[in-house]
Amino acid sequence: MAISPAAPIFADTLDPHEELDFKVEFGDMLEAGEAIDDADWILEVLPEAAALGLTVMSGNGRDAALSNGDTAVIFWLSIDPAYRGNAAFDGAGIELPLRITTQTSSSPSRKRQRTFQVRVAQR
Repeated sequence: MAISPAAPIFADTLDPHEELDFKVEFGDMLEAGEAIDDADWILEVLPEAAALGLTVMSGNGRDAALSNGDTAVIFWLSIDPAYRGNAAFDGAGIELPLRITTQTSSSPSRKRQRTFQVRVAQR
């Protein structure tokens, strides 16, 4: 799957041995009083990222969840231990894509989909 060169890259770089939290704000795309429907949103690791072991963590307080009055999505990422030594993470590393699809609380509801990238590099 081709990833748009306009897909934002998170400012924080993930070392393959780290477990870090990330947040995507949707507030600037929502109308006044509108929020993300807490029952209708999904965070996906795209195939290119899954092939290098990118994982959305869960459990122990690391479940993906809505925040900021249901206008943002917060989640934890890690690299599967079997992939941590992959040469793709050497030097400048590589950007790995995720996609968030949300439905809003408005009536009728709006659907938003955005692709984001996280840079994974050995530090």
